[in-house]
Amino acid sequence: MKSHVTRLLAVSLFACKQFDPPHAQLIEGHAEVGKYTSSSGETCTGTLVGSQVVLTAAHCVDFISSRTTQEGGIFTINHAPEGRLSFGVDLFRSFGNMEGDNDIALLHLNRAVPRGLAQPAGLAVSYPSEGTEVVFYGFGNCLRRSHSIFTKRQLVAVYFDLQPTQFLCESDSGGPLRLAMDNTIFGVAS
Repeated sequence: MKSHVTRLLAVSLFACKQFDPPHAQLIEGHAEVGKYTSSSGETCTGTLVGSQVVLTAAHCVDFISSRTTQEGGIFTINHAPEGRLSFGVDLFRSFGNMEGDNDIALLHLNRAVPRGLAQPAGLAVSYPSEGTEVVFYGFGNCLRRSHSIFTKRQLVAVYFDLQPTQFLCESDSGGPLRLAMDNTIFGVAS
């Protein structure tokens, strides 16, 4: 898997509006996209890419890697409109040391996610070309001063460059950037 991860693109995107982005939709599907809460309480988005492996942004784990099994936070999957199932993170590996390029990390879950609950997402073998439709998923909180419940949203866009966007919010970091045509991941929000 390492050869695929090092080819992923960490896209520098910044937030945050005081309201929900105008083209974002709340979604309940894509159970493989979940919320990662670090042991320090920081919230990010992550995507299941193996039965026990989650892809997120390296800054979500403070750009460090665990050397031994330890409490590394919790990955939560929404499996029904009202239901959630959480998995402990026992190891994590950062592939970057600053936001932007290489802001990629892998989390190892302390138990496998059952295949009936969520299927691991596939990784793209190349970057999209200009004009390709892409989809972003995130658990961001767009109301900065509120302590509202983080909800999963999706934003569909056309890939044309890597300019920052104002449509991502706090905690969208680590969310997958996917090709709309086959739903494979080509990057994460940084």
